[in-house]
Formats: sequence, C-alpha cells, structure tokens
Amino acid sequence: MFPQPGGTQTLTEFDVKWRHWHEEVDRCLQDNSFASNRHLELICKYCFHCEHVPIPSNGNKPFCPLNVCVMGSVVCLCVYLCFRFLQDYCAKGTFSDLDLIDNLGPAMLLSDRLTFLGKYREFHKLYGEKRFREAAKLLLSLMTAKIAPQSFWMTLLTDALPLLEQKEVIFTADQTYELMFCLEELTSSLNITASSTDRPMQEEDVEVTKVELLRLALARNLAQAIVKEGTVEI
Repeated sequence: MFPQPGGTQTLTEFDVKWRHWHEEVDRCLQDNSFASNRHLELICKYCFHCEHVPIPSNGNKPFCPLNVCVMGSVVCLCVYLCFRFLQDYCAKGTFSDLDLIDNLGPAMLLSDRLTFLGKYREFHKLYGEKRFREAAKLLLSLMTAKIAPQSFWMTLLTDALPLLEQKEVIFTADQTYELMFCLEELTSSLNITASSTDRPMQEEDVEVTKVELLRLALARNLAQAIVKEGTVEI
C-alpha cells in the first residue's frame, strides 16, 4: 500500500503520490484497518498526527518521524522524510535534527536516500574539521556514484565552490574534470526540464548565475591543478 519512489522521480511527483496515500491512510486509521499491526499503526499516526500520539522516548529525547520509520524499516516513509530533511536544509542552510542524522548507523542502508543523508552530513563534518581533501572526495563521490538525487546536485556543486576557491588546490585535475562532467550533465537535464515547465524568470537567472560561477571556478581550479601536478610541458 505504500507509494514506491523511483530513482528519477521528483519530489513534486512523489508529493502527489504521498498526498493520495495520506488520504488512504486516514481512512484506514478511522476504520481500524491497522488494528492487527500496532507498529504500523503507530508509525502512521505519528507521521500524520504526531501532536496527538504519545511516542516512547529514548532516554529523555522523543523520537522524530524519521527515527520511528527507521525503527520500523518503513523505507518509503524514510525516503519521503529524507526529502523533507533536504528541503529544510536547502531553505535554512542547516539540518533540523543533527543528533538523529549523526546516529543513523546501519539504518543508512535501508535506502539510497538515507545513505545520502548520512554521507552528506559526513561531508559537512569533514569540512567543519578542515579535512578539505577528504570532504572533496566524498562530495564528488555522492554525484559520480549516483547516491545523491540529481535534483540536489546543484546544491552539492555549490558546496564545492568554497573548496575550489581555497588557496591550496584541493580537487585534483581528474576530480575537476569529473565535477565539470557532473555540471554539464546537470545543466543538460535542466535545459530539458526548463523547456517543458514554466519556471519564474528570477529563478532561472539565479541558476544561470550559479552555473557561470561554477564553470569559472572549475576552469581556474583545473589550470592550477594541472600546473601543480606537473602535467603541462612548457
């Protein structure tokens, strides 16, 4: 009965399915269809009506919806809530529940989205500890290994900008080529999407500016990396 998110499915498409499923769950909760599965009933009630449902706590900390879904291995709910965590991050620039993300552990293996959420948090920790080379390698792998949803690639590439602008060359020439490939792959898909959707002009201008800044930073970094690696004959 759960909506099944596909690998290329957008948040908007998944949101439509989620709303339809939400109505279905509400009906099932009202007619006690979940009575035979109290764990599933608890998860559904908490996800949709969390202010009315008492949830057991871990010490003094109540579980958030994502934590409850992880405990119940409800993958589709985890995926949806991961989308929401990432949306929240894009809007605020911070994660809303660092303790939960930092302690996902083996639960990261439940879905690609949980894996991405955990790894993306790891990138921020590495960056915060000034372990820039490790952070750069991890950030790149999130895209090249297709762990990150492509809808989040622009955020990842924007995260690469401070690393590209470090005085010391962080990304190698090969890594820079891979970043360039990711950017071109992303812009190609954005052009296709833009031709079939009515996006506000201001939003398109922001995206174009980001792409131009990234191309400039990547070209500069590539030149510096090539010189540093001694692969240019003068």
